[in-house]
Amino acid sequence: MKIVIKMPVLKAKVILILGETDEVKKEIPYGIDFGSGYLATCRYMRREGAFPFTCVIHSRTAAISVIAHEAVHAANFIMEGMGIVADFDNDELQAYIVQHICHIAEDKTGTYDKFEVNSPDH
Repeated sequence: MKIVIKMPVLKAKVILILGETDEVKKEIPYGIDFGSGYLATCRYMRREGAFPFTCVIHSRTAAISVIAHEAVHAANFIMEGMGIVADFDNDELQAYIVQHICHIAEDKTGTYDKFEVNSPDH
């Protein structure tokens, strides 16, 4: 599964690819070779065009905890590319980027579709 997450206000884009490497090989853009031996990984590149700050995340699992971990790397790469220095007193932008990536991932993968509001199951 390939999910493209655009953040126009930041001129940033995250391409989230979910699945085993052999299954998603054709979805991996820009000739990236992620190698092997990982559960999930993130690569950053500066590209020409409307979204110059681009990250590609490949995760062999759709677990939101793993995606969130890689989303932190993506947020840091994007902010660094923009010249933003984040620290513990100024991490709100990082939190918003991570939240946005995870929200789109949850929506596109149907993470919470089976839960009902006020259900005793959660």
